[in-house]
Amino acid sequence: RQRFLLWRGILVALICVVVVMGKPLWTHLWEVATVNSVVYTDRKRLELSKCRDYQTIWGLVGVLLMTVVDALQLWLTVSVLLSWVMSSRSKYLFPMPSLPIRPAQFMGEKIANGPMANYGMNVAPMAITWALRFVQAKLELFTAKAMSNAYQQQKREARSQESAEERAARKAAKRAAKLAAKEQAEQQRQETLQQEYQRRKETAEQATQQLFGKTKPKAKQEEDNADYENDDMQAESTDNMDRLLSEEA
Repeated sequence: RQRFLLWRGILVALICVVVVMGKPLWTHLWEVATVNSVVYTDRKRLELSKCRDYQTIWGLVGVLLMTVVDALQLWLTVSVLLSWVMSSRSKYLFPMPSLPIRPAQFMGEKIANGPMANYGMNVAPMAITWALRFVQAKLELFTAKAMSNAYQQQKREARSQESAEERAARKAAKRAAKLAAKEQAEQQRQETLQQEYQRRKETAEQATQQLFGKTKPKAKQEEDNADYENDDMQAESTDNMDRLLSEEA
């Protein structure tokens, strides 16, 4: 009786020490688990909302099957961790088959028939994890295709119900959006060219100053730079407008 109480006291003391000393680790693990759970639930809500918007039954089936596979993966991971402190025959653990690999089998007949033959590693959890991940990838692809097909079907139905005026207005808005995007990209390109031109001009002035110790008069230099810049901008603007008009036509 006293020996049992002694071992129980030692075990409780060790547990208290582990809990107190590992408090930062437990806190970090709890925060990571909380963040992952929030991300997972938000993703599932988004997938379910997309299935509702697209009105796809097969997409909903795919989301539910992916949830089942995720639950099996979590159960397998927890079972592997608990198998170090619990019996593998427990009904609460994942039903794990035995698929051992014994290194002694590859070390010759003498070692294979000796005591080392009883030691090995069960690779069944790794094989099951790989299989579950493979099924998960296939289910994700199936769900994505189902949602894409449902979206395309809704898009075709909406376009089939459009009138001629609505179709013309939609195409005009699409062309206007493309033209605005091109103009914005062209404006950004012009700004980039202007900055690059200014940088090169400053570099050339510094090089000239270092080589010859003098530069052109400031008024004359600014006049030459302005003329060159205006000619370059006018040529580029003419080319850009011609290209945009040809694309629009």
